[in-house]
Amino acid sequence: MQCRSAVEAIVVAVHMTECCRKSSQRALDELQRTIVDVETKYKAEIGRLKKKHESDVREFEIQVETLNRNNAELSKANKSLAARVKVMSFVV
Repeated sequence: MQCRSAVEAIVVAVHMTECCRKSSQRALDELQRTIVDVETKYKAEIGRLKKKHESDVREFEIQVETLNRNNAELSKANKSLAARVKVMSFVV
């Protein structure tokens, strides 16, 4: 009789261990799916942000080129006006 109750206790313990293992495995599987989902989401977001920043950088480069060109033209005009002022100051 005692042997039978010990065997039953072992069977119950094995069953509980198996249930615990299955439950843990389900939890691990769910965590893995969540990790994959988060990785996918953030990789897509990083890609989108990278494209946006690259586009912004290109736009800033164009603006810098335009400003440099305008600055060169204004500098040239300034030199020309300074030369005219110098000529006019000799006339007056």
